[in-house]
Amino acid sequence: MPYSNEKIKVLIVDDLSENLRALDAILRAPDRVIMQARSGLDALELLLEHDFALAMVDVEMPEMDGFQLAELMRGTEKTKHVPIVFVTAAGMELNYAFKGYGAGAVDVLYKPLDINAVKSKANVFVELFRHRTAFENQVRALEESRKEQECLLQQLQATHSQAWPGTVS
Repeated sequence: MPYSNEKIKVLIVDDLSENLRALDAILRAPDRVIMQARSGLDALELLLEHDFALAMVDVEMPEMDGFQLAELMRGTEKTKHVPIVFVTAAGMELNYAFKGYGAGAVDVLYKPLDINAVKSKANVFVELFRHRTAFENQVRALEESRKEQECLLQQLQATHSQAWPGTVS
């Protein structure tokens, strides 16, 4: 899990290098690392190795399309909570939005992309990831503190029992 000064990772998946370059340019920011995959299989490998705030996935790819990748992501504990935004050049008449939401996407974007909308959506998911990570770190710290207090209480009770045998603490 990243700490507050670590960069947040965003995954972009597309079989076309020019699309990867374009999305990378749109999403790049000082607080994040953009990782690229040219296939669903490459994306799965990265998803299992890293924690991502967002995956922007092309719908139409050879071998494994974006919908198949999303289904695999949703079926794996480590990746099932990664938000997926599908990107497609296909027309709205193909109803990819319906199929995309059914596969677990949080949004479907149609090309040509609105750069400001893409940046804004990515910023929201990066910020949500940052907050979730901070919350998880706080919960861990509280649990550790509780365990330490429990241990200290047991030591205090043991010391009390040794100092005053026969009394109940």
